[in-house]
Amino acid sequence: MKLKTVIFIAALMISSIVNAQERKFRFELGLEYPAVTQSGSYAENLLGYYVRGRYKIGESDLAANLRLSYGRFTRTLTEDDNFTYGVVYFTALPYVDWKLFDFDKVKIYGLLGAGVSIDQDKLGYDNPTNCHFIATPGFEALLFDHVNVSLMYYATKKEYQRLMLSLGYRF
Repeated sequence: MKLKTVIFIAALMISSIVNAQERKFRFELGLEYPAVTQSGSYAENLLGYYVRGRYKIGESDLAANLRLSYGRFTRTLTEDDNFTYGVVYFTALPYVDWKLFDFDKVKIYGLLGAGVSIDQDKLGYDNPTNCHFIATPGFEALLFDHVNVSLMYYATKKEYQRLMLSLGYRF
């Protein structure tokens, strides 16, 4: 079973390398880490997962994207208290990116988006769910046409703001 999985992933990678320059639609899978902006709330941050679809608009340097992500971070209850608890999140983020620089093996993009985040507080006795708007500026670097490293800031309610560091593979 493991051999079949490895062969399948290798075939996907090879096909994406061969067709990388011809496709307008690209698909990406990756891991993300939420760096929460509150002090003392890094204790239980875990890697999250994301999937992204990207559609290049004509021959321009603009592209439309949709990113779906799921993960967990911690936050403190109040500024004066050391009580931290987990927050499980799901985000749906449509955004546009544009090419800023194009070097030999590296492309740098700026991005700007607006979406929704559904955050569930894991307090133990009550698990309220919060749905709120997010605005997202950021940058990403595409290495060798397949490895994507991005830095995105989720600007929203003060207690749910976070800086997302992510690493993905673009097919």
